[in-house]
Amino acid sequence: SETAQHSNCKDCGTFFNGKLQTGIKCITCNNGLFHKECFALIKDCEDDEYRKDEFDDPEDVLVVQIESFEDYFSGNIDRKKANNKLLPKRQGTFLVRSSKDKYVISKKPHRNDSSTFEYDHLKVDTVKVDNVEWYYLEKGFAMNNIQDLIKQHRKSHKLYFPVTSP
Repeated sequence: SETAQHSNCKDCGTFFNGKLQTGIKCITCNNGLFHKECFALIKDCEDDEYRKDEFDDPEDVLVVQIESFEDYFSGNIDRKKANNKLLPKRQGTFLVRSSKDKYVISKKPHRNDSSTFEYDHLKVDTVKVDNVEWYYLEKGFAMNNIQDLIKQHRKSHKLYFPVTSP
């Protein structure tokens, strides 16, 4: 009969749980197996920058960095013009436009987006609290400017590529 060998974490010393024992092996220093939580706390690895990347959200590679508001703001345009601007762009591209004194986020849904439409247009709602205007897409996540609202919802609403990106 075959006997299973149990491995333990090189940081905390406890055994890995379950029949499928999973751990993280540092490929930089090759210093044994670790629990994910223990590995994240280790400070003496030779290449900390490489290790930080291992815990990033895989969706982060889709999010193109925004340099300025102009990267995605298209001014006062209607839905049809927004659709025409998005037409040649890749899925996941978005722009912000103003329409009837409101902001609207127009996007060409990414393939991992649950939307079934060719284009989506999300109205940005506002609420005034103590003479400060707050912007929100859904209750509970209000920001006091449109730039922070976009930053907050880049991944949750699949706003990967600003309209000016190639």
